[in-house]
Amino acid sequence: MTAYIIRRFLLMFPTLIGIVTITFIATQFVPGGPIDQMKSTLKGHGNTLTEAGGGAITGPGSKQGELDPKHFEQLKKIYHLDKPLWERYLRTFLWYSPTKYEPLIDSILNYDNWQGFLVFKFGDSFYRNKSVLSLIKEKLPVSASLGVTSFFLTYTICIFLGIAKAVKNGSRF
Repeated sequence: MTAYIIRRFLLMFPTLIGIVTITFIATQFVPGGPIDQMKSTLKGHGNTLTEAGGGAITGPGSKQGELDPKHFEQLKKIYHLDKPLWERYLRTFLWYSPTKYEPLIDSILNYDNWQGFLVFKFGDSFYRNKSVLSLIKEKLPVSASLGVTSFFLTYTICIFLGIAKAVKNGSRF
């Protein structure tokens, strides 16, 4: 039994890596990221930025509703889309980024210099001006109540179906 429990715990890590990899692929290759939303907004498929005083993002010589290439590159840099794919993938798990000049050992041991899923620092939301962790904390009670309710409902139904199947052993039930 102990070996089984240890195996199950060790299988959590490849499962976690698989889930993060699938999530990374979905967020990197499916359209609809922050830059696509900015382009769509400028083309008039949402709130137009020019009405809100955001006309400055169209540069001289560019057509109305198009993103100036210089600003496009700035947005890519803000969202780290200018980095190679492998680096963005590693940043998803764990990334070291010192913010000030300090000795290397002190810098590595400083928790504030680390980011990523493994240290529960998810960064800020692209769509809201809040940290992702605070958004998770806001929504967690509702998600947990739905999860617990579905857990008990599922197992209650499964127990009754299992008993009914055991009573009618050998039938087509």
